[in-house]
Amino acid sequence: MAHDEPLWQPTVEAVRASNITRFMAYMARHYGTWFADSRDLHAFSVRVPEVFWPALWDFFGIVGEKGHGPYLKDGGKMPGAQFFPDARLNFAENLLARPGHEPAVVFWGEDRVKRRLQWEELTAQVSRLQQWLKSHGV
Repeated sequence: MAHDEPLWQPTVEAVRASNITRFMAYMARHYGTWFADSRDLHAFSVRVPEVFWPALWDFFGIVGEKGHGPYLKDGGKMPGAQFFPDARLNFAENLLARPGHEPAVVFWGEDRVKRRLQWEELTAQVSRLQQWLKSHGV
């Protein structure tokens, strides 16, 4: 049985607060582009990848060097495309750049053990480990 209606749609508030909506607004402010919807944004990303990909990097505040364009190499090869082929970044640094009391790790063990680690706790633990490793010549 075919259905013409989607099974689920986000609320207007959820759409307004989404990262893709925020990114489209960022593109309008910084690049003078306007997108009616995500299809327009996708079409732009394919048509002008040299603008889209570095803008996405900047929007998300990625810490590192994005390198020089092209930022998408062999975009017609999926799989096989390379995004930011000359970029240099530290994955852990980017992962831990998120501050606050939100959960970073949520663990529920099979033995019913539950543990939550907030971003600031995770960052502090990683820092202690890094300092220990450094003090031992690693």
